[in-house]
Amino acid sequence: MYNWQHQDWPNYTFDEKAVSERLAILSTVMRPLLERVRSLPEGQRRKYFLEVLIEEAQKTSNIEGEFMSREDLRSSILNHLYFGNYDKSSRDVRAIGIGKLLSVVAANFMDDISEATIKYYHQLLFSSVPSIDIIGDYRSGTEPMRIVSGPDYDLTVHYEAPPAKLVPTNMRQLVASISRSYSPDQLSDYIIRAGVSHAYFESIHPFQDGNGRVGRALINHLLSRGIGFAVPFSLSGVFAAGQDEYYAQLKTASHRLDLTHWLQYFIDSLASAISNADTEIQFLLAKTRFFDQFDSQLSDRQRKVILRLFDAGPAGFDGGLSAKNYERLTRTSKATATRELTDLMDLGALVRTGIGRSTRYALKLN
Repeated sequence: MYNWQHQDWPNYTFDEKAVSERLAILSTVMRPLLERVRSLPEGQRRKYFLEVLIEEAQKTSNIEGEFMSREDLRSSILNHLYFGNYDKSSRDVRAIGIGKLLSVVAANFMDDISEATIKYYHQLLFSSVPSIDIIGDYRSGTEPMRIVSGPDYDLTVHYEAPPAKLVPTNMRQLVASISRSYSPDQLSDYIIRAGVSHAYFESIHPFQDGNGRVGRALINHLLSRGIGFAVPFSLSGVFAAGQDEYYAQLKTASHRLDLTHWLQYFIDSLASAISNADTEIQFLLAKTRFFDQFDSQLSDRQRKVILRLFDAGPAGFDGGLSAKNYERLTRTSKATATRELTDLMDLGALVRTGIGRSTRYALKLN
């Protein structure tokens, strides 16, 4: 049986003691992060939140098999936040939709969540890519909504959602349940609300497409409200890194009304996202120090490559930066690439590892 077929649907339960223990551990790492973000100078804080939005947009799309560049996402988000006045436009129409959605969530998280809110989120996601029949409203018809994998001749059905005729009632119940209080501590309360609501929303699967991205946007909305400002980490980044586990946990939750294991997984994922955010903040501060020290000494070509290295994030440039990559990125000769990379090492901006064809260059950061 699926959860919505149980007699007690949608009365979710969980082991409060087990969840509270996880929340206590989470609090010890989340609250220091929030204070660290609050203490950032305003300019750095704005840059940091922009990078978080870009990361979240990229990773929530990756989970659905959509891959887009950070620059297209950056353009989409900045154009929306600045009402179209950013000087670059996104070339990828998919980036426009997800950029709009997450920008609206980040700017309006103090608003109550209603059915109209959720439908608007769906409309934003598909406004630039009208790839489905019903945009901004619930699915209809009599065909079952199934999550499947495998070839057409041997499909595996992972989940079948409630029939479309039941979706309006289920969504009214979901929206009503979002206001339920679980804890006197605001942050803990909204963490539980976000976790329960995500499992609940994905079980209803109210839209023809986009349920995952809208569902994760609702997580951000609720967490932001509990925190008091836009979420300073990318939870979708953790879900994407362990995508099989994420889907497995949702599948298990779709068969039961006890969400204890799902909430433990959800809280553990938040802890991982916070750990990643600590690294990102240190990386941002190192980036600021780097350009304070070296920017005036960089040529246009060198600056372009350095920016690409920073865009790759703390994990570094995919495959590492080689002289050949430098040639390709700057469209220059091998001799010029080698000379300019050597100049960057002499400045103390890059460090070299390996020899011969294995030679790679990385940012030298404190």
